Amino acid sequence: MDNTARKFDAAAPQLRPTPQPQTRPVPSARPKTVAQPQRVPFSMVERVLTACIGLATVGIALLILSTQFGLASTTRTYQNLQTKITSASDRVTNYQQSVGELTASSRLAAFAQQHGLTVNDGNIKQVTK
Repeated sequence: MDNTARKFDAAAPQLRPTPQPQTRPVPSARPKTVAQPQRVPFSMVERVLTACIGLATVGIALLILSTQFGLASTTRTYQNLQTKITSASDRVTNYQQSVGELTASSRLAAFAQQHGLTVNDGNIKQVTK
């Protein structure tokens, strides 16, 4: 019979493999010893290197802080100078405007009339560059 198809009989008991009970290992008379981790002491070279690295770290941190404080101080000084320059530029502009207003020809003519002065065109010289 080469056919793999079989007739299924529901009433017939099916054979299942029975599970085998697991056997526990029997503890031996001697308990197993587990190696406890032990601390390895630092050698003198490792201590010196650790101290040097610590000092270098502290030194670099202090250098960075010093640089930041210096940069903040320089920035503050720069801003103060910029404020002074802006203030001086504003004053110069105001002075130039005042000079322009004081030397206006209409103002000079009005001042001359108030004080009884007249313009003599023969005394006026033209200067050109």
